[in-house]
Amino acid sequence: MRVLAFVLRFDRGLLLLAVVASVAAGAAGAGLMGYIGSQFARQDRIGPLEIVAFVALTVFSLAAGLGARWILVRLVGRRLLRLQMELARRLLGTELPTLEDIGSARLLAVMTDDARSISEAMIRIPDLVISTALIAGCFAYLTWLSPLAVGVLLVIALPVVLLYRRFHRRFQRLLGRFFAVRDVRYRQYQALTDGSKELQVDGRLRRRFLDDHLEVKGEEFRETQEQVIMANEVANSWSQTAYFVFVFALLVLIRSDYVSGEILGAYALIALYIRSALTQLTAVVPVWTQADQALGRVDTLGLVPAGDVPSPEGPGGGQAGGRGETGADDAVRIEVEDLSFRYDGEGDRYDFVLGPVSFELRSGEVVYITGGNGSGKTTLMKVLCALYQPTGGTVRCNGVDVTGPGRRDAYRERISVLFADGYLFEELIGLDDASPQGTDFANRLLGELNLTAKVRVADGQLSTTRLSTGERRRLALLGAFLKDRQVYAFDEWAANQDPVFKRVFYQTLLPELRRRGKLVLVITHDDAYFGEADRILHLVDGRLVDDLQADEPVASP
Repeated sequence: MRVLAFVLRFDRGLLLLAVVASVAAGAAGAGLMGYIGSQFARQDRIGPLEIVAFVALTVFSLAAGLGARWILVRLVGRRLLRLQMELARRLLGTELPTLEDIGSARLLAVMTDDARSISEAMIRIPDLVISTALIAGCFAYLTWLSPLAVGVLLVIALPVVLLYRRFHRRFQRLLGRFFAVRDVRYRQYQALTDGSKELQVDGRLRRRFLDDHLEVKGEEFRETQEQVIMANEVANSWSQTAYFVFVFALLVLIRSDYVSGEILGAYALIALYIRSALTQLTAVVPVWTQADQALGRVDTLGLVPAGDVPSPEGPGGGQAGGRGETGADDAVRIEVEDLSFRYDGEGDRYDFVLGPVSFELRSGEVVYITGGNGSGKTTLMKVLCALYQPTGGTVRCNGVDVTGPGRRDAYRERISVLFADGYLFEELIGLDDASPQGTDFANRLLGELNLTAKVRVADGQLSTTRLSTGERRRLALLGAFLKDRQVYAFDEWAANQDPVFKRVFYQTLLPELRRRGKLVLVITHDDAYFGEADRILHLVDGRLVDDLQADEPVASP
């Protein structure tokens, strides 16, 4: 069971201590009930020593149970945090095409719902251990009183247990179906939020989406959820019949005269006591089943294994740019030789091949990448930024092959990239928090980008990111400048800018990067500014058809 393997990854010493304390608490509870049961058969008064024994057992059971819960709560909290951080690191260590295939909706479901299922199961560990220990202790005491009576009880209870297992297996199957429907539901919620503008504008699309997709899948989600809940309720309700079977067996034994009345009195008392423990135990089973399937879903995501996650600092030893791996100075020469990349056409993708292409890029160049929609511009940029692993060919930086996983992290540290669908973080990496000059520089850039009235920089943080699309892109530009990398890549950055800031971008900011000796790659359709580039790489259907100087005409697709 995956949950058990997950639990065994806890701190073994503390886990063993918690289990011992839980067993002790359960045994003390069983001993307490055995002690009380033995007193029913006595006619004399309870003496001081017996009162002390009762209090001692009660306090010990309470203390051991609370101690076990305290240890396990601390262990569970730490382990869950490590799980979440491990998932985050595995996610960031996984190839981008794999993440795109998984989809953000499924990743979000795993990081939220599945993580919560695992959390709930771990929190129930004390209930599981203490209840199991208590029931085992009570049955041990009952066996000591009358092995015959216990044997009869076990024979009668066997059909109940077998039927419970059958009901529980149905619950497991329905739970797997529920998770699949839930993933679809998450994708629909993502479509609802990401496509809210389109849905508000297009009434027909809105009705189709709400009636034929959201509501239909919502009904399927509701029905599946109800089936899962009822399957769990049936299993739990059937498990409660074990208690009534236990009581009925006592009635049979009373009339058979095989067991004395004193022993049956102790049996009846313990039957009342262990009912709550049985209820707790059966309540834990579905929670652990959900956690087991949640851990299985984590394993089937296709994320890079935990042992293969690269260090956050990368092979470059934490030095910006990883220059020990890709060259000793700030100058960059990127050689692309017979480079190709292929989409395999699985899922929502169509078959597409980029390349093979060959060219060379150098520091101090502003290079435009042009072409029609679907020509492979963004794919080429992702390969050049080491986000896609090439299907064939090589990319060398200053003579060092950077296509292998061992050097990609260091190579990436040389690049600052702004994608069209990029995310804007509030923290500004590259700004020295302790330096007033760094903050002044950032605020001066905000002024040049006409954002001073809306955003301020303080303590390395942006005051807000709630801006228009164009303003957010300008703000992202600020973060890119502050990183001061050797290579800058812009994926249609100017597409959402007004004419004033388009001109600032092409005629002021890009020349400034060139003057500072940076290599600049720009995906663009703004042919009015093609003359500002040093070179133009023109793509058609994944093929590089032109590598031109800026003053040469671009061929039509």
